[in-house]
Amino acid sequence: MSSEIRPIALALIVDDRRLLVSEGTDHVKGERFYRLLGGGIDFAESGAEAVARELLEEIGANVTQVEYVETIENIFVYEGEAGHELCRIYTVTLGDDGIRERDEVHLLDSDHRAVWMPVDSFLDRSERLYPDGAVELLGRLVGA
Repeated sequence: MSSEIRPIALALIVDDRRLLVSEGTDHVKGERFYRLLGGGIDFAESGAEAVARELLEEIGANVTQVEYVETIENIFVYEGEAGHELCRIYTVTLGDDGIRERDEVHLLDSDHRAVWMPVDSFLDRSERLYPDGAVELLGRLVGA
């Protein structure tokens, strides 16, 4: 367990009422969930630069537009370990790399995958989206 707060940059990638997210499972809680794509912000790197770099590293996507939305403080327990993140959230537009046409994308840096999920499955709470607070941002973004 780390006692440090981790700054991260995460992407709200919405296309035709679908959201591109990574799938995850917390085996301790027995919970399947989805998480916004993105990752750590390196020293001297802006959040916008970090989210673009992370999307290139994770799914091979080129980003054409990044717009800051909000910062969410995320205090959580995953696989029995406590974590604390400051999540810079950005709306992101992907370049023409074919990702919008695919149902799923293998994450290049892990055994997980990213999938397009219906926005409404998060808004109606039938699926779990992390970090906490992302559903409210998504609702504001799509006008729900």
